[in-house]
Amino acid sequence: MAETLLAASRTGDVAAVIAVLALVNGAVGIVIAPHGRLQLALTVTIEGERIAGYELIADPARLRQLDLAVLDLAVLGLASDRDGRGSAG
Repeated sequence: MAETLLAASRTGDVAAVIAVLALVNGAVGIVIAPHGRLQLALTVTIEGERIAGYELIADPARLRQLDLAVLDLAVLGLASDRDGRGSAG
């Protein structure tokens, strides 16, 4: 999967990107949804400037109960130069 995401990021093929930064129940996380179908959610616990823990959620019943909001990288200043909206750094 990492190779697919890396290749998609290099070519700008947004349709191929299946993992996106999101809020998962109000916390920072990543959702993985190949072909638009939610398959996994990863929540991250941050303490200070470090990742203190994480939870990988794959159970379909739990996935249906999650409150998800995909984050817009352009708003966060993290969009790549390919899309003409700037980049972080």
